[in-house]
This record gives sequence, C-alpha cells and structure tokens, in this order.
Amino acid sequence: MSIDGLEMNAKCIMTTRPGPHDSIIGGIASAIFCLAEVRVNPHIGNASDWRIVLHELGGHGPLQNHVNDSHFGFAHSPGDGLAAILNDPESKAPDPGSTYPWTPLGRRHDRATTQGWSWDGPKDIGDDASQLQREQILSTTHFRLYQSLGGGADKTKVDIRRRAARMATYLILRAIQSLTPTTNPHHASDWLCHLLVADAADWTSEGYRGGAFEKVIRWAFEKQGLFGGAAPDVDVYIDDGRHGEYPYQADHARCPAVWNRHQKDGHARHQAPAANVVNYAYVKIKNRGSRRAKSVVVEAFQNAQAGLVYPDDWKPTKTPQLSAADLPPHSREVTVGPFEWIPTGAGDNYVLMAVSALGDRSNLHKFSTGRSIPDWRLVPHDNNLGLRKI
Repeated sequence: MSIDGLEMNAKCIMTTRPGPHDSIIGGIASAIFCLAEVRVNPHIGNASDWRIVLHELGGHGPLQNHVNDSHFGFAHSPGDGLAAILNDPESKAPDPGSTYPWTPLGRRHDRATTQGWSWDGPKDIGDDASQLQREQILSTTHFRLYQSLGGGADKTKVDIRRRAARMATYLILRAIQSLTPTTNPHHASDWLCHLLVADAADWTSEGYRGGAFEKVIRWAFEKQGLFGGAAPDVDVYIDDGRHGEYPYQADHARCPAVWNRHQKDGHARHQAPAANVVNYAYVKIKNRGSRRAKSVVVEAFQNAQAGLVYPDDWKPTKTPQLSAADLPPHSREVTVGPFEWIPTGAGDNYVLMAVSALGDRSNLHKFSTGRSIPDWRLVPHDNNLGLRKI
C-alpha cells in the first residue's frame, strides 16, 4: 500500500536452511518496516507501532520457524490477534475493536457472525489469497478467549487483564510451537485442536497445570460460528448466570444454582448454614447440548479454609455424590439433592458442585494431589462446576 507514492507497509521475510535428515528449517531472514504516516514531517515509521511489530514478528515469524511458511493454511496469521490482545489490558481507546487504530487498514477483532464473519461463513469462504478476512475472524476468536480468561475484567483491574493477555498469548505461541510443515492447519477446526493440545500441557515456568481452559477455547470458536455455532452434543452445566457459556465473570463464588437448607425439604430458597450440624445442599443442573445426557452424576465438596485450591483445600460432603436422571437436549433445570454436609462455625463456608455425564466430564478429574489448581482458574472456565460462598 502506498500514499503519495511512498510505501506504507511491513513485512517479515523468511529464510530456509537444510536440516537433519533432508529436512528444511525455516526462520526469519529480516523484517521490513516502512512508513506509518506520510502526512507529517518528519514521516513516522510503522516500526514504532508495537501492534504492527507484533503482527510481523509475533504472527509471521513463529510460523516461518515452525511451518516454513509465513501463513497458516487457513488464515493470514495470528498476528492481528496478538496485536489486539497484548495492547488491550491498559487501553483506553475510544474504539477498542479497531486492531490498528493509527492506520487506514480497517482491520478489527470484534467481527460479528451476523455480518458474515464466521467460520465457514461468507467472509471465510469468500476470502481472497491474502486471507485477511479470515485473519479478522481468527483475531476475533482469539480476543474472545482473552476476554473470557480475564480480559473482560473492569478496566481498573489491569493486573487481571494483563494476566489474561499473557495466558492467551502463551496458548497461541505454544500451539504454533507444536506445528510442523505437514501439520500447518488448513481449517479453523485444525487450529482449535492444536490450541487444545497446548492447553493440556503444563505451563511449568508459571506453575500452572494444564487442562483448565479446554472448554473455553472450544466455546470461543463456537461463538464465531464453528460447528454451526452449536454447543457440544452433550453439555451439562450448572447455571452461574452465564447460561452455560463463558463470558468473563468477576465473581465466580456466588452461583445461584447452588443453595442450602436446614431441612431436606427441597425448597429453592437459600438459608444461611447452621454451624456444626447437618445441613442440606441442593443444585440445579441443565443440558445445553443437542443430545440426551446420560449417566449424570453430581459430586459435592465443602471448604471452610482460607485457600480454595483444588483438591488440597476441599473435602467431599457427607453425601459425596448423587446420580440424576438423564437430561434431554436443551433441558430445563433439574434439582439434585439433598447433599448432607456439616458447616463449620469458623469463617466462611464454600460448597462446590460438579456435574458430569457421558461425553462431558467436569475438569475435576484432571487435577489431583500434586497437580492442583486454584479456584480462579478452575471454576469460571468449566460450566460443569458451581461454587457458592455460603
């Protein structure tokens, strides 16, 4: 692109060299950053715009190193998403969905499926060889993931937003690390699988156990039209106010579908716990999937400690689990209980419920002693779980 005959562009140029066993190793040869603004004097170079640098060196560069190509097989690159995510935590931009607000590029990371910006939709299928429309679908998908992980927090919660940006960026880069020239994804569903594999691994430098974000990653693609925008075939959940979906939730310890009673009367009105005697907890469960949920089981745990790390700080309630009837597709709420438990008189009491079914287990099974996870990573990212501070 040029204005007044002057180049307005940037490019990450690839090089290759022979590797072992007749392989080819790709990498960055050089990067070119031309002008960002020619209407001022002196002209401004776009190397001064971190977003553009991230697009080139963060988006194209890693692909050149791992797939020997500057592009995904299904989209231009992950560069727009990285630029949007890493510049958002402290942003006060009047148009937060504009990916490159200082340029005339017009690219965005808030594209709506209702306007054709969906996987396998018009903007995907009708994209040209540059695949820049697909990149905007991808950056919107990645940005939704970032928002769910904490990027949707209030703008005053900068630390939470920064942490979410780092986690989303880690997942993207770790997924690229797993690619090879033969596994360069050619469809959004292929890239989704690589992100899920990246999530399953431990982030050892941060001390994070893997597997917490699988359902959120899948949901981010679902909301952008993958799978026809449909939920998993079986998707049992405890409604914490988000109807089984994953927009960011600031307080995940007030699930209204979990409540306490002094008697096992099944009434839906919550009662504050009576300390050191048997109380009765209940939970409502649903299925947002298109198939019947079978072999439904609900587990219950309690905690009166300062920490909320699973499983370290939790113990099963006096009634550790109950079976439930099959849930039809798109079911109404079904009450399960009572779960007998004995609250303590010291400090706050918490009750954690976990529903599972064939084809949709809660994430609790991924974590155990020596492989623990804090509540803020566990609970809001698994709709099978409901946590209530009682």
